[in-house]
Amino acid sequence: MSPRLRHTIGTLVLAVTACACEPQRYPSVPPKSLWTPAGARVVHGPQTYADGAMDVAFDTPRVAAEEISAAVMGYYDLPWRRRPLVRGWSWELGPPGRLPTDGRTALSYWHGEWENDDGDVVIYYLRAESTQAGALTAVGGYGRHTRARHK
Repeated sequence: MSPRLRHTIGTLVLAVTACACEPQRYPSVPPKSLWTPAGARVVHGPQTYADGAMDVAFDTPRVAAEEISAAVMGYYDLPWRRRPLVRGWSWELGPPGRLPTDGRTALSYWHGEWENDDGDVVIYYLRAESTQAGALTAVGGYGRHTRARHK
């Protein structure tokens, strides 16, 4: 299986597993609360659900993974507050936090959550893969905005 195909399948699996609700078709405009990188290929959505939740999944070829996560964090500045569930990049192959030097593909994951004053929550999952240290990576992402449920 090619690395590009494996990356696309991984992004789609991430998008499907992160959304537990069944999608319903509603007219949707790109939500202002969800971020996608410039030049990204949107592979799902943006979609709006009956409960007001929105999600989007995207792929970006040849970028620095840290630039994508930094851009997500910068986008959700005030009035959003970062929740303590932000997990930095962690590579899965070779020594902890390091990419392999033998041509194998390493995967890394990043997770961030934010909340606003209304109780809405935004969650992003990012997945990167690379075959060598210092190389640009393919990054896939999934973002979800869940509206607060007020009584």
